[in-house]
Amino acid sequence: GEKASSIACCNDSVVVLSSNGRVFTSPLSKGSNILNFSAVLELSGKEIVCVSGKLNHFLAVSKEGKVFGRGSNGNGQLGLAERTKSISSFTEISSLAGYEIRAAYAGSNHSLFETREGKILSCGSNSSGQLLLSSDLGEDFYSPRKTTITSDASFCIAGCGISVVFIRGDPTRNTPNTRI
Repeated sequence: GEKASSIACCNDSVVVLSSNGRVFTSPLSKGSNILNFSAVLELSGKEIVCVSGKLNHFLAVSKEGKVFGRGSNGNGQLGLAERTKSISSFTEISSLAGYEIRAAYAGSNHSLFETREGKILSCGSNSSGQLLLSSDLGEDFYSPRKTTITSDASFCIAGCGISVVFIRGDPTRNTPNTRI
């Protein structure tokens, strides 16, 4: 009965952010177009302002600037220790402690995190330079790192081997992954 404000889709499930800051999820079943949403219990009691998902991982950002991740960490895209290959429930990404994150963007095998000051942090695969680092092409990073974007970021798009950062101002209204 709540209105959706943002939707994130991955290979096997959908995550929806309601206009009230609650998060719901539904599995995707092959051969079926029926969605059965249920509240994400581990995020109850937290006001979520942003969700993003791509391929095999989801990110959720709380009003307080904390980030929670679920899914694959195979390339470090969740910012968790290398020994953690995946997690099945939304878990706080402690490697982002000390930063107030206002938005997160899931790419195929990487993630971008936008701070309240407009800095961009990144983690995961850097196979094509998508982590926006000045070096280290081809490496995986399991902990978020500061990027070459140090201020004024206002929106990002994280894709398959690519990242785009908008500086100052709002992107066009028809940009994918914008909140409705």
